[in-house]
Amino acid sequence: MSADELIANFQEARGGADAWKAVKTVQMSGNMSMGPMQAPFRLQFKRDNRVRMEFDMQGMTIIQAFDGSQGWAVMPMLGKTDPEPMSESELKDVKDMADFDGALVDYQKKGHKVSVGGLEEVEGTSAWRLDVVKADGDQQTWWLDAEYFLPIKTAGKTERMGQMVDVTTTIGDYKEVDGLMFAFSLTNSMEMGGQPMQQTITIEKIETGVDVADDRFNMPAKEG
Repeated sequence: MSADELIANFQEARGGADAWKAVKTVQMSGNMSMGPMQAPFRLQFKRDNRVRMEFDMQGMTIIQAFDGSQGWAVMPMLGKTDPEPMSESELKDVKDMADFDGALVDYQKKGHKVSVGGLEEVEGTSAWRLDVVKADGDQQTWWLDAEYFLPIKTAGKTERMGQMVDVTTTIGDYKEVDGLMFAFSLTNSMEMGGQPMQQTITIEKIETGVDVADDRFNMPAKEG
């Protein structure tokens, strides 16, 4: 199968390209765990390319957001209690997340290149491998279940605490929400400082088409 055929099957499997294009907002909530640490989170997406994430940790709320052009964050654990613009490396991750269609959809318009790496076994499941070279030169690998054409794994590099790390994400627990298929479980595996680390994201609720004001994504003015 060609890359375009696989992506067309992927689009159909997750509810259809037109149905996804009609979605203007998505809101999610759930829990992120890393070892003993638990962090409830809330995620809001809005076309085009806007995202806001909130994590509750140790009585504090971390906020990261992107309004389509500017990324900003509130990081009380680092002593940053006022909104501050993101660094270029932080911005890259949040921009990726803001594209809630993902890299495969309209990849040519986005300037990405996609090639087929063939069929591979992923934890006992036959999967098509797609190699993605993004417009900025970053590389990602996607594995689509050979029977259902939904992603079951991705791999790529990202920056964590100032260092580039390889991150592999296992994707599962697909459920239908408003006629669209969403993964409710993601496990990120990486190695930092020679130590393997695992982050599990469990989504508890997803809503589409909710009313989300534009200013939720804009950086607030500093108080005082």
